[in-house]
Amino acid sequence: MRTLLSNVVLIFLLLGNVDSLLAFEPDTSKYPKQLQVNAGYYNLGSIDEIYSYNLYSGSDFCYGLKYTYGKRPVRQIISIHFSTINRRPHSLILAENLVASDARERILNSFVADAFYTCQFPIELKGADYLRFWVTGTWLTTFNITLNSYGTPELVQSGLAPGAFLETNFKRHNFHCQLSVPIISWTLRNSYSLSMTQNFEKINTFNFIRSNDQLQFPNTLLAVYSNIGYVFSLSSRFNIECEYDFRYIYNSSPRKLESVSGIYSFGLTYKF
Repeated sequence: MRTLLSNVVLIFLLLGNVDSLLAFEPDTSKYPKQLQVNAGYYNLGSIDEIYSYNLYSGSDFCYGLKYTYGKRPVRQIISIHFSTINRRPHSLILAENLVASDARERILNSFVADAFYTCQFPIELKGADYLRFWVTGTWLTTFNITLNSYGTPELVQSGLAPGAFLETNFKRHNFHCQLSVPIISWTLRNSYSLSMTQNFEKINTFNFIRSNDQLQFPNTLLAVYSNIGYVFSLSSRFNIECEYDFRYIYNSSPRKLESVSGIYSFGLTYKF
């Protein structure tokens, strides 16, 4: 047993010093590759007037991955989040009793997920050596599927979002923030009430998508995606990161959908 533990310790020591052991020269034409595993808390609230005028909100744990790579000057980032959230109804009129004492409360069991592919292009800021500014382009895809209504979608969105990214570094510390706004999106929403799930169950998936998808612009789909984060460098190989992601969506077609979400996450990053 003691020999096994000694071997495990030796393996970790070798991995932690692999660069010096192999004497590889770093490739300065490329950004270091980084793989992050993160976990956090996902808060989601929305009003979908196709289904109800009430606010449905809830929160639960979420999990994600982020992979950073690229050849200078362009930096590329792929990230995903996913969670399953039970959302309960809340009246917008606080004095109103939304659910009668003998009524069965309707809970939306929502599967939420997103995937982002971002390219960052550096822009030189003269006289601000401690700041780095990047123009960004993001291809984003988000899902909000109601699992307990035969998988009917509250909103599926895939689109292109230009934006900006700003970061600053102090020794082992990094602070950053980003803002992106979609300019064109393909969206999918359920055009009839979720209470009509017996109809959805019988509809062919392809026909459903063809009948309910739209190509939308900011005049009917206004969305803002932003985040702010802090990174602390533990070593040449590992970072830890705390991040908050905020998303706001206002969709007016076919009927109003207003959604706000926030994700608090903590991640461990391995650089290689």
